[in-house]
Amino acid sequence: MDKEIKKLFETELSSLLKKLNIPARTRSLKKSIKFESLSTENKAELAFSYLGSQKAYYIELTGYSEEFSYYIQKIVPPYKSNMVDGFSAHFYMTTLQEKSHSHAQQLSKIYLPHSDHVLDLCINQISDALNGFYIPYLMAFVDFNPSLIHYIVQRPDFYSYPIPMIAYVLEFNGLKWSDLNLPIGKKIIRDREFDEALLQI
Repeated sequence: MDKEIKKLFETELSSLLKKLNIPARTRSLKKSIKFESLSTENKAELAFSYLGSQKAYYIELTGYSEEFSYYIQKIVPPYKSNMVDGFSAHFYMTTLQEKSHSHAQQLSKIYLPHSDHVLDLCINQISDALNGFYIPYLMAFVDFNPSLIHYIVQRPDFYSYPIPMIAYVLEFNGLKWSDLNLPIGKKIIRDREFDEALLQI
């Protein structure tokens, strides 16, 4: 029974992913979408992964920027990336990391529905969450738009080099840190002298 429900769920999920309106070059697969920016060389992926022991799915968002890699090679931060060794992504988050949600449309685990009615409700909820939170969140990285800075300040642990990425996004958009009204706490500063010099604060 679970196999049939899982197959039906993934069929509906695949159909949903193909119908999403995303302002980027995309390729929809069975349980994921690959993104390529229209304005940068950034690439990203939104994927649904299955936890067999819990009969539930979770969402993973991954982003990589060749431009930002060159920038990091140029400035040489005096600290390591937040990403685990050998993982080249510059942005990574999973809904399993979120114990409390700052946005009403955030999800954690998506349990297999037990009826057609619940399946419809579940797919609608996923659609709302993707359009209302996860795709805009991912597109902020893909396009290096200014809203990315707010996301980095909120969750610096999702980004390889939080302060250098903020500095790069500011430069990319012709902005200065002083143009923004954002607090910057100890959680995001890794090396005060280097980071404050980078942001010119």
